[in-house]
Amino acid sequence: MNQIEQAKASLRATKPRSQRRAVLERKLVHLMVKQLRLENRKEKSRPTASRTN
Repeated sequence: MNQIEQAKASLRATKPRSQRRAVLERKLVHLMVKQLRLENRKEKSRPTASRTN
């Protein structure tokens, strides 16, 4: 989670519409997707979660 926070902080520090910012945004999105996938996997591993769906 702190990786995402750090990425957001560095995004705020960079100028809007700069090349570096675009790269950082892509990295941030990638981190968030990774985090979501991990959370989804944890949910699926629990037998109760699959039963409620």
